[in-house]
Amino acid sequence: AWPVSRRAALIAAVSVAHARVARADVTETSVATASTPRTLVVGDGGAYASVGAALADARAGDEVRVRPGAYDERVIVDVDDVRIIGDASESGAPAVRISHVTMTPYESAIEVRGRGVVIRNVDVSHRSKSVADNYGVFAVEGSRVMFDGVRVTSSTGSGFGCEGAKVVMVGCEASACATHGVAAYGDASGLPGSGDVVFERCVFAKNAGNGVLVRGGAMVTMRECDIASNGRFGCEFIDCEGALTSNAIRKNKRGGVSRTNGAEDMVDIDGSNVIEN
Repeated sequence: AWPVSRRAALIAAVSVAHARVARADVTETSVATASTPRTLVVGDGGAYASVGAALADARAGDEVRVRPGAYDERVIVDVDDVRIIGDASESGAPAVRISHVTMTPYESAIEVRGRGVVIRNVDVSHRSKSVADNYGVFAVEGSRVMFDGVRVTSSTGSGFGCEGAKVVMVGCEASACATHGVAAYGDASGLPGSGDVVFERCVFAKNAGNGVLVRGGAMVTMRECDIASNGRFGCEFIDCEGALTSNAIRKNKRGGVSRTNGAEDMVDIDGSNVIEN
């Protein structure tokens, strides 16, 4: 184990780094854009029938506003600094559902390739041919995205997948997924810090695998999350680093938290967490 002072320095550095991702890398759009940002409206009263059609016209700084309804499509976000905002119901819950059902493997319902992307107030339903690395919502290597109030279920894979991406999730949920609630990895190098994820006030429950899986050099910060009733561990950390604060991890089949391959020393779990095996 590292000396206390060095561990404390690491945890502080991880927290600062993730705060910068949350506040600067993801949520801020570029200061200078080629033209004035626009609002592109999808659905009732809008100029676009699908989210994909609006994104095809979108440019950096634009907002895609999605009216309530069900949208059967695969959404690929390859524009930087774009916001996709679903209208909420009177209760505040998302009123926009994006569904993608296919026999083609590796097709997520939403795939984020851009940087500075924000996706808010969307429900996602996903089913594709069951193979490895099958995600309902996928942030690819090099992308930077904030998910805010996004709820996902996948009948064939994990809810959220992050591979070598910088991702912030606030108030999100992944439940009843065929594998993990969220699976986060570093990039192809597997080097420390090659992926960066922040989970805040999220729910990962009733998934067949882990609630949260982080491995392969990714860094994780998790605060005030509820991780319950998953088929494996609440959280499984392998060859990664980070810190957990004020989370409730309970009633998971194989136990609350597993840390292996160096994560024993590199993922800090302080006394503010409630962990019930």
